[in-house]
Order: sequence, then structure tokens, then C-alpha cells
Amino acid sequence: MIDKMRFPAFLILALVAATSLAMISGCSDDDDPLSPEPQPEDFTLTIENVSTARDFTVSGVFDTPVGQKSPGPIFPGDAYEFTFGANPGDKLSFATMFVQSNDLFYAPEGDGIALFDGMTPLDGDVTAQVYLWDGGTEMNEEPGVGTNQAPRQGGPDTGAIDADMTVRMVSDGYTYPAVTDVIKVTVTHLGDHLFKARLENTSDANTLMTSMGNVAVPLAPGVFVVHQGDNPLFTEGSPDMKGLEGLAEDGNPGAIANELAAMTGYPVPLAPGVAVVHSDAAMVYTDGAPNGSGL
Repeated sequence: MIDKMRFPAFLILALVAATSLAMISGCSDDDDPLSPEPQPEDFTLTIENVSTARDFTVSGVFDTPVGQKSPGPIFPGDAYEFTFGANPGDKLSFATMFVQSNDLFYAPEGDGIALFDGMTPLDGDVTAQVYLWDGGTEMNEEPGVGTNQAPRQGGPDTGAIDADMTVRMVSDGYTYPAVTDVIKVTVTHLGDHLFKARLENTSDANTLMTSMGNVAVPLAPGVFVVHQGDNPLFTEGSPDMKGLEGLAEDGNPGAIANELAAMTGYPVPLAPGVAVVHSDAAMVYTDGAPNGSGL
């Protein structure tokens, strides 16, 4: 007990004030009825789909003749085959080199070959939709004779530059065999959304008549793409902008295949979801525990 007689009054008041301050400082703001209520803060949660949009669902290379184990050209009677998936609205485009040339290739027109008629899948011969195109990258020489054509040139990319650098249906004053005398293309519906394409070499030893004698027409490895838009491989009347040159001049589909691969893939959509503000460790699910919350 403090002896009030031994302490001056002002010291007693100071001691009481200090004790009161110590008690106040030991209390939190939550205990203070005069402390303002905490105000809620607003936040915006943004969930953005950052996956890359793709132009094509399927693309690839055909380079190994049926019955063979190694890549190579197809000669009379040989064929390439490849399978692919497609949905209503999809179309097929492909390109394969007319080997006895500087830069010619077979392909459909820019809108491709429709794989469905409404909901009915394509099944049959589509050669009537295939044309012989000039790649516009190298000046044409007599087919089957030119020294800058793949069977006779010393290396790739050896010919003179074409004065007309646009991709177009071939029309250069030389005589070429009918499309059906060189290639037959069939598309077979395998069931559900699966198809098989077959490119058969229908030429023979006398198909291409030249000033140096008659020759067959090999076809080279090529590329294919399943698409819905137009002009996936080239645009008629425009210069090649998609790596078609290597395929059309040298039968090498590598460059354009890489271009297509970079634009091929399935979309990755994100679905509607839920969000919750919580203080517990796990409000929506618990890692390793059964789903019991309608997740």
C-alpha cells in the first residue's frame, strides 16, 4: 500500500496516469469501442485464357510410300496414304511436287476439298478437284528435260528466278499430261470423324512426252492440312509466303511443314467457374481428399 503521506500529490497523479496508459496500450483496437470499424476493400479477379489461337486442327507430312519403310518419292503404281480427323465444315488441302519440273505441284484450289456435305462425310475419288500449279519461284524449263529440275540438277535451288513470282495454274507454253494421267486422289471415310487420303501415281513410262523421249512422272513427299478458312498453303495470284518453295522445287516439304505445325493445334477453352473469399486453408477442395463439394 502506497503511503500517501510520504508522496507528494503530483507524484501520485503521475503514477495513476502512467498505469492507465499502460492498460490502454495493452488493449487492441478491436477492444476499443471508439476505434472505427475496418472497411472492406474491393478487388477485381481476372482469369485470362493465354493459350495460343491456332488456324488448323490437323497438319502433317506424307513422305513414305505405302509398303516402304523409308521416305522417298512415289513412282508409277506407288501411293502415299495418311489418316486424319475432321469435323463438319472442315476441308482438306495438300501439295505434292510434279518432280519432272522446276517448281510445279499438284494441289486443290485455295478453298480445299470439303470433307462433309452438311453432316454427310466425303467418301470417294476427288481427283477432279486437283490441279497442276506453278509455284512462281523458278523459271520453267521443258518438263522432263530441264537441267535445273530435281532429277537432273546438281543441288537444290539452282534455277533462274521466275519473272512472274505468283502462284498460278501452270500455263507456260509447254505440254503437260492430264492430271488424271499422273495422280489419283481418293478420300475414304473410316467411320466417326476419321478419314484416309490416298495419293496414287498413275503415270507410266510414256506419260510425259518430251523432246528427249517419253518419261514417267514421279511425285515427291508433300504436306496436308485440315482447315476451315481458305488458302492454307498458298494464295492464287500472290507470291509464295508460306515456305512452299522447297516442296515445289526440290520435293522437300520440311519448311512448309514447320510453318503449318506452328499454326496447328486444338483450342484450349476455359469454362465458367466459381470464386470464394475465405480464411480457412481449403474452401473449394482439399488436395488428396474425395470431392465432396460438387467440384
